Amino acid sequence: GKRNFAMVRLAYSTGLRGCDIVNLKFENIDWQTSEIRLTQEKTNIPLALPLGTACINFIQNFLCLFIGISHINTPAFGRGTNHSR
Repeated sequence: GKRNFAMVRLAYSTGLRGCDIVNLKFENIDWQTSEIRLTQEKTNIPLALPLGTACINFIQNFLCLFIGISHINTPAFGRGTNHSR
């Protein structure tokens, strides 16, 4: 589905590890600078990565499925997350 496609696209375009992608939170994405900012789980190193237009579009399409998210700290791509109010 859209989630898996967005995850693969993000991994391909940024080189992020799967563990970092599934732990992404909405506040990790800076829409104004088109960057993802996070601390890598494996190395504990802070990282800021640019996002291309296509990657941003895939993420936005995925997020459109979750208009009613009740917590901003909810992992963006994680499994088993309750996205309802």
